[in-house]
Amino acid sequence: MKKKVLCLSLVFALCLPACGGEVEKESTQPQVTPVETASEPTSTPTPEPTPSPDAEPLAIGDSATIDNWSVVVSDFYFADKIADGEFFQYSPDEGNLYAVVSAQVTNNGKESDTFLPAFATNSDVKADIYYAGEYEYSASLLMMDDDLHDSTLNPLTSKSGIIVFSVPEMIESSEETLSVTFSAGREEVTFSLR
Repeated sequence: MKKKVLCLSLVFALCLPACGGEVEKESTQPQVTPVETASEPTSTPTPEPTPSPDAEPLAIGDSATIDNWSVVVSDFYFADKIADGEFFQYSPDEGNLYAVVSAQVTNNGKESDTFLPAFATNSDVKADIYYAGEYEYSASLLMMDDDLHDSTLNPLTSKSGIIVFSVPEMIESSEETLSVTFSAGREEVTFSLR
């Protein structure tokens, strides 16, 4: 029993200074370093090109270059139907007419390319008609040989055909301006149709 008391008092004696000693507390605040968050680059949509009021539109019969293509608008007219062969024809919705642009396109690139692809990216050529400088009409895709949509041409070859737009009937008798604009990315050329 004396050994137990001696051991306990020895343990108590050794623990007492450790418990009774002053412990220095550092009063330092934890340092917080601001973390810079890497901002992801925001992708801003590329604005659709609109006819520039400063650029003088080209006339029917003039030639223009856009991307790797030369374009000549050779004629323009309105139609209430477009025949595809002897037995088939296209008609616009009620109250509309077709605005038909006849053109010749030439691939000036060094490889095969597609003019007016049906599933286009921003860099592909597209065509729109502008009425009164502010109303925009997209081209209609007709499944016929004369339609210039999806025309795949080898380098330095040409094709003549039509591009058709469905527009309200009232545009035919209006005296407001009417133009067709070909655009590819930020590049564009405009032909005055009347």
